Amino acid sequence: MIDRKYNILQYLWDAKRGPYGLLVVTVLTVFVISPLVATGMLDPLIVDAFVVVFMFAGVLTVHPHYAVRYLVLILAALAVLLRIASKIIPGASVTISQAMMEAAAIGLFAALVMKQFLVSERPPSHRICAAIMVYLFLGIMWARLYEIAGVVIPGAFHMDGGSATITSYLYFSFITLTTIGYGDILPVHPIARNLAVVEAITGQMYIAILIARLVSTTSNGQKG
Repeated sequence: MIDRKYNILQYLWDAKRGPYGLLVVTVLTVFVISPLVATGMLDPLIVDAFVVVFMFAGVLTVHPHYAVRYLVLILAALAVLLRIASKIIPGASVTISQAMMEAAAIGLFAALVMKQFLVSERPPSHRICAAIMVYLFLGIMWARLYEIAGVVIPGAFHMDGGSATITSYLYFSFITLTTIGYGDILPVHPIARNLAVVEAITGQMYIAILIARLVSTTSNGQKG
């Protein structure tokens, strides 16, 4: 029984086998835990625990040069500590620092996942999984940037029937990334608008470049 559990964990976290574990944690954190916390069905500490797992799952999944590995560990640790500090000492400065650390860590994770898994030497399943994960990382990172803008500039976003929370920023980030734009959350400050425009452009360019990249690597692999 112990060996079987070890094999499952190895399959999830071993970078040679693919970034499946990090993708599972990311999807659960964003699309399951966060909405349940926002509706009051789960304690907010649950999402904090999942964010901690998410951060260290990223550290376990990517295997960069040792200097970059230390940088990832430092960013992840600082993000976790600031998240804990925000519960003990609530305030704008702590919230901004926490969001900045998490945005930096997630951006670095996205870059490392692209470098490690979106290469022709990887199996197609690894590349598809990594492509989905990087897309989700972009949405999460921009949600943190929106949160920073919302704290620094009160009223930067107009939200129908609700106050600004990380869940609402995640929602706005992903509908902007996919260029759906329902209109229930609107950026009204120029900085917030520019962030939304850059995210929308990034989302479209990412899909276009990704498809071209996958087609190119697949064609080269078939020729080889």
